[in-house]
Amino acid sequence: MVLSHVMEHFDDMELKVVLSNTRSMLKPGGLLFGATPYLKPSSKRIRPDCGRAFEIDGHKQIFDEKRMLGSLKDNGFKVALIRHFNPEHFYLGISYIYRISHTVFNTLFDQDLITQLEFVAIKE
Repeated sequence: MVLSHVMEHFDDMELKVVLSNTRSMLKPGGLLFGATPYLKPSSKRIRPDCGRAFEIDGHKQIFDEKRMLGSLKDNGFKVALIRHFNPEHFYLGISYIYRISHTVFNTLFDQDLITQLEFVAIKE
């Protein structure tokens, strides 16, 4: 089963239900693959009509390795892999392609590349 860029959209109580339901659909030894943004800060905006704040991407949580490990273990999964995927490492150092894409992205969006946290978990 795959949960790619899903978990960050739930608060702790909602995530517990999502992971419980996910776990119930897997056979023993079944694999859960997933990814979330890595330590992406909130992008909050204020609604002009009422002055209330909201998160533009709908993210309710921020994950790093420790938080992801805890979330998966607390919900009955054995963690096989957690890694921070960083394009710089993927391209074996700062390659020409990486430099161009990084520069273009920074120029267009005035922000750094968003990396992700990837994981593989097993239902015991």
